[in-house]
Amino acid sequence: MMTGKITKLMRFPAKGQPGEEVGKAMCLAHLGMEGDRFAKGGETQMTAVDAAAAEWVRTHPDSGLCYKKFKANIEIEGLDFSCLQPGETVTCGEAVLEISGQGKECFPQCELLQQKKLCPLKQGVIYLKVLQSGEITTNCPIIIS
Repeated sequence: MMTGKITKLMRFPAKGQPGEEVGKAMCLAHLGMEGDRFAKGGETQMTAVDAAAAEWVRTHPDSGLCYKKFKANIEIEGLDFSCLQPGETVTCGEAVLEISGQGKECFPQCELLQQKKLCPLKQGVIYLKVLQSGEITTNCPIIIS
């Protein structure tokens, strides 16, 4: 069992608009985060990023091709994302989530990939499905089992 905590929650209501940082959010079973334009069900209902990877992206905004396009709903600190596997259960607040994927795919046109440089999003991202509805909040503990 691993534990971490949420350091930031973001909702993206409309394409082309900046996200909204929120202190709490409702996760809707089989859909995603309430009010988020990506809450449409499927295998990728929400996206989480390692807080250290997110900080690196913020301080190197021109480095990666997808940095301006990538949208994460949850930033998490205290977890080793490289050890997380699809199928693992994530409990956070009242919500129960499942890891549906791990690691952001790189684009062949990306400058980092072409220069054979490490991208923190390659292993610092997980994709989630909502199994049980519930509210999550900033500073909420995350438990992986």
